[in-house]
Amino acid sequence: MSTIVAVLIVIIALNNILLQRTLMESGGNQSLPIILHEGEDGSDNVSTLRLPNVLLIGVQKGGSSALANSLFDHGICRPRTFQGEPYYWSKEVHLFDKKDRLQRGPAFYASRFEHCFSDAGSMGQLAMDATPNYLPYAEEVRRMYESVGGDQAESLKVIVSLREPVSRDLSLYNHKANEFREKSENFEFWRGVVDFKKSELLGRSELMSFSDYVAKKCLPSINATYGTCTYRGHVNQCLGLYEYFLKRWMRLFRHDQILVVAYDELVRDQAKVLWRLRTFLGLSDQLGPDEVASSNTQSSEHKISSPPCGAQERLARAYKAANNNLYALLESKRGPSMEQRPFPKFTLSNCTSDIER
Repeated sequence: MSTIVAVLIVIIALNNILLQRTLMESGGNQSLPIILHEGEDGSDNVSTLRLPNVLLIGVQKGGSSALANSLFDHGICRPRTFQGEPYYWSKEVHLFDKKDRLQRGPAFYASRFEHCFSDAGSMGQLAMDATPNYLPYAEEVRRMYESVGGDQAESLKVIVSLREPVSRDLSLYNHKANEFREKSENFEFWRGVVDFKKSELLGRSELMSFSDYVAKKCLPSINATYGTCTYRGHVNQCLGLYEYFLKRWMRLFRHDQILVVAYDELVRDQAKVLWRLRTFLGLSDQLGPDEVASSNTQSSEHKISSPPCGAQERLARAYKAANNNLYALLESKRGPSMEQRPFPKFTLSNCTSDIER
């Protein structure tokens, strides 16, 4: 018996070494141990844990909120929040992108969805975590879902909506700039648009222009030659490099478990996108609204609708290799059958020659 135990220990150690090596070779985040014992009720029976069976992994500012709200309206169960937690955690749990939450393990994650599976007839129930920052965390997702056993890793459904990355960066800048002007409590979110040097000189908080944001925040994160991320510890700055992260999901999950939709189609033909989602998830065509309600829309007078042409050109040039890598990757993708084929190439929006104020 002692020999068998020793062999099992060696096998587990080797698996961990191989996982670490995979993470390092793919440029992923540092792997974290999965804790199996911390739930809201202190339970530790991992085999009975039910994790969400749908993940909408983004991308941020790619229509993910609108898609999430539409799917929740279709009857998909949303995560619950606990006392003192922000309201948006009822849409997005932020487990895999927050180290302190990830370290609390699958029991903590499952506790967000216990109500979804509490009824006797809930085996076919869909429950979704729609955190739009999960694109870089394929390894962490796979590892946790495998840790709870059963077929949860193999039955997981993953949805991602992709938007032309320069337009996505502009939308994210507008969102952060609006939070900056309102001085929201989420400083970690909007600190990236603060011009700290100018703020120090003037003695007040100053917002950097979009052109400066491109030069100081976006371009340094992109290896324009290979379409890869230059930042190891701040991968959220690289979310526009879709192929760099999506290929990991396609390596760790079956292709037919992952539905990629185009933001441009969502804007142009909502009914078609909803049909793709309903078919992918096995939802009735009669269930829920036929249109996707707009979410996270901003009407601020300061909103930049069109990027400066110079900033757009520099950023588009930096994204060119990454976009070409994405088109090739999606061309090789095998399923699901309702996915758009071929995936449409991104089109730049109109730009302006006006000088930013």
